[in-house]
Amino acid sequence: MRVRNDKAMLTVVQARPEMKGEYTCRAVNSEGEIFSKATLEVTELTFEEKLKIDDERYAAVHIQHAAEQMKEKERERAIKIRKEHHEALERLKVEKQERSVQLQKELKEAKKKACKKPLVEEKKTRVFSSATERCVAEVYTNWKAPVTLEERYPTIQPNEFAPNQIPGVKCFVKVSETSIKGEEVVKDIAPQFFEEKEVMQELSQIHTMLKSNVKVNEIWAKFRAGEFKTLLQPKIQPALVKICEHIGHQRNVSIVLAQETQEQAKKHPVGLKAFLRMVKHAKNIKPDTLFKEIVPREMGLFSSTTQELTKISQMINQGMETEEIIAFCEAGKLPALKKPESQQPLINIVEKHGHSVMVAQVLVEEAYREAKYEKVTTEEASEVIHEEEKKTVKVSKIKSGKPIPTFQLFSPFIYYFQHFSSKCYVTPLNCATENNVENIQVRQGSKEWNIDWVWFPTIT
Repeated sequence: MRVRNDKAMLTVVQARPEMKGEYTCRAVNSEGEIFSKATLEVTELTFEEKLKIDDERYAAVHIQHAAEQMKEKERERAIKIRKEHHEALERLKVEKQERSVQLQKELKEAKKKACKKPLVEEKKTRVFSSATERCVAEVYTNWKAPVTLEERYPTIQPNEFAPNQIPGVKCFVKVSETSIKGEEVVKDIAPQFFEEKEVMQELSQIHTMLKSNVKVNEIWAKFRAGEFKTLLQPKIQPALVKICEHIGHQRNVSIVLAQETQEQAKKHPVGLKAFLRMVKHAKNIKPDTLFKEIVPREMGLFSSTTQELTKISQMINQGMETEEIIAFCEAGKLPALKKPESQQPLINIVEKHGHSVMVAQVLVEEAYREAKYEKVTTEEASEVIHEEEKKTVKVSKIKSGKPIPTFQLFSPFIYYFQHFSSKCYVTPLNCATENNVENIQVRQGSKEWNIDWVWFPTIT
């Protein structure tokens, strides 16, 4: 039934054709009732309209059923949630009771342990038979074997003294200036490392002078005057460096070594030498890890320094000696590693692995070489040549006017010039054969000599 304004229409969904015709309709409302006539027309619906009517009938029947099902499901879900909530509360109560019981047990055990005396683990301390043995053990910690490099150093006279020859004493001076442990070193630590009483006496004198506000330059003047002959020994320097590290002054040691490195790096690749010494003698490093992981991390993965260190790794694997690699670098074949600014990063790597002693040894070695062999006069060189040419070398023609050290052949294309145990490096510029060299260049530090014609006998 549909009402539109003053008309009412009734739609009969299903009717047979014979039902069409006129019908009397009775309409009733609050106003009363009325009768009217209406015509029933029977029209057959299309298939789509029949489907639509069927859907409406299905929905009318099942909507109420679906609503009842939803209400039932909501009721079941609420019951389930309520049940889970009650179960969770019960579990919490049980867990709380269990925790309370466990806490009581732990308190009882703690009370029992508090009554017992704590067990103190005894630290195993190594006992040394002498101070020299302790000094060697401390200085050469994490070395494959002790190496006494100082025996090959030349003898330095007091008038040839320079402060860069004693980095160990410099570390002790730095400790005495910046802390109160200088006296502890003199009285307690030094006697454990040195057997010579002169070492303790001279350290005590330096410590007293520093506490009396004596300037460091005045102390170096006394070294030059020969008043501290014992502390001038090369073997003392690594031990003093180790003592300063032993008392916790690693920072002061690093500062002193960095200052010395900055000065000597202008002339010598001291960082590379210390790095190669660590690769050769240290037992706490793995070369593969060092070159493949540590060096790229410290130097930069794509830096020229890292690339040249990789090349050095290949040289070492091929059996090339450390001296040959250093000569290769000083000849300009490794320009990035020869730069002064490349030395300190290499020193840092060595110090991080606990080998500051190696750095000190290299600095002392270069300082001695600089003091002794870079001041050779022409007269001294000619005398040595005259003595040595009878033994190993025949010289046809030598350019005069510049000091020429003696020389000796050790390998076909890397030559070591020798003068009072010093070493120089020779670059063959024009070689006819292995033993016949024309126009060679000799380098020692910052000086160079040219030799026109030299015949080297083969030495086996």
